[in-house]
Amino acid sequence: MRYHVTGIDHAKGSHMALDIEAPSKAAAEKRAQAAGMDVQHVTSAVELQTQERRSHRGEDNGAAGAWIIKLIVVVAIVAVILVFAFPKLRALLHR
Repeated sequence: MRYHVTGIDHAKGSHMALDIEAPSKAAAEKRAQAAGMDVQHVTSAVELQTQERRSHRGEDNGAAGAWIIKLIVVVAIVAVILVFAFPKLRALLHR
């Protein structure tokens, strides 16, 4: 069976991914270690193909909290405008 092994190159410290043909996950992990990898994760190639990505980094997934942030920003902008404009409007009304 084919396994996808991810980890860190022991010599360089860089990220590393290997596809290894092995009879078990343990054998795939040992082969990756023999290749100089500090193994972090072993996944069968079949599992890797069946997994779907639910979202991508930076993608808006329609989170419910987004409208709260927009509301806070709008309220803050209105408050700043009122702080600077209210004294001038008050002076104009009391002439």
